[in-house]
Parts: sequence; structure tokens; C-alpha cells
Amino acid sequence: MAKKSKVFNELLRLQKRKPQPPQNYLASLEEKLQKESWPFEKFVVSPPGYAKMSEVLEDFVEPYREEAKTKEAIRRLLTLATIAWNAALFPKPEQQEIIDQMITDDLVAGDKKLNAEIQDVIKELIARKNRYFSEHKRMIIDFELQDEGKDCHLSVASTLLSKSLDAEEE
Repeated sequence: MAKKSKVFNELLRLQKRKPQPPQNYLASLEEKLQKESWPFEKFVVSPPGYAKMSEVLEDFVEPYREEAKTKEAIRRLLTLATIAWNAALFPKPEQQEIIDQMITDDLVAGDKKLNAEIQDVIKELIARKNRYFSEHKRMIIDFELQDEGKDCHLSVASTLLSKSLDAEEE
């Protein structure tokens, strides 16, 4: 019996050291979004019947994830992925305009080569979204990346769009 108690106590100790649970991350993101000016009255956390957008976004960037080794590199990857994801929800003729609005000179510091590389990655991500994630029609509003030591926890806020913005084209 003493061995079981020792193991149980060790599990309890490890449990106390764990970072805050995901619901707290989501509450933190929801609080952040409510402080900002959005055209939404209410935020829904983990709505039933919908895929968790954090998991979808992680799957979406998976082929690129190995290159992003630091938290800041992961944040940049997720930012580009979010731009591509949201642009992919619009009709093709409007996508470049949306990308151009998001990729400002401040972001690329006037570097034309960097701008071209970013544009290529975004176009590649749009193709990936259309090919493998076309059933997901939700726009990503924001994300938050929390440091958990060796890992990061991703929380995502998204809309509950019922259909794609380019539905008339289909």
C-alpha cells in the first residue's frame, strides 16, 4: 500500500506543476478579444459540433512546423497561415487584395525579395487550405500562443460561418 501512495503522491505533485488547463487559455483569449473592438457581440468557446480550430490550424501548418523551432518562429508561421486561411475563404479575384492588405511594407521592411517569398508561402498555404481543409469555412479571428516550457499551447478564436464567402462562385 505504501508504494501506491507514493506513486499517487508523485502524480499529484506532477499535476500541480502542470501549466494552467486549456480552458484558462481560452478564457484568456476571450478576455483579450472582448477588450478589442470587434463587430461580434458574443464569443463562443469550443462550440459543440465544430472542430477545434486550434487542432485544425496545427494540422494545417504541420508540414512547415519542423522549420519553426522557436516560439517567435511558430508565431510567424501561424500568422502567415492565418492570413492564407482567411484569404482562401474569399473568391479567388479578391484573395490577392486581402493578402496585400495584410502584408504591409512595415512587415517586410521594404524588402522585395522577402515580400515575394512571403507571397509564395501564402499562395502555397492557400492551395493547401483548398485541397485538404476545404470543409472548414470558419474565419480565424485571432490566436494566442502560450509558452509551456518545451512546448506551446495554441488557442484560436474563429467565426461560426456556415458557408464559404465564395459560395456564389461554386
